[in-house]
Amino acid sequence: MTRQELFDRVVQHCNRQGERSVVDASVPTFLRYCVYRNERSLKCGIGALMPDEVYEEVFEGKSVKDLPSEALKACGFDLSRPYEMSFASDLQILHDDRTNWSGGRLLGRKVELMAKGWGLKVQN
Repeated sequence: MTRQELFDRVVQHCNRQGERSVVDASVPTFLRYCVYRNERSLKCGIGALMPDEVYEEVFEGKSVKDLPSEALKACGFDLSRPYEMSFASDLQILHDDRTNWSGGRLLGRKVELMAKGWGLKVQN
């Protein structure tokens, strides 16, 4: 997949889902951390790219940079592209940083900032 396609899929997924995929929503907000998949079947941006047959529970608690290359390739990342892991990390942060969210959507300025930094376009 191109970076534009990966970016579009993550942004669309996050906005359609309307909330972050976090561990146990009963925990106070400041203690919640993001997970690739949670008990309510929510998925983070990277988790949404990952096919079910590739996902493993041992991925939880790991940065996207620490996932096996086979899992990253299955998500659509091209590991031969320069800075691909930095791009994957930025996608993860776009979802995970709670300050990037408002009213169940990713903040437009945060999406635009990432798009601009990577030479991408924000789809309407």
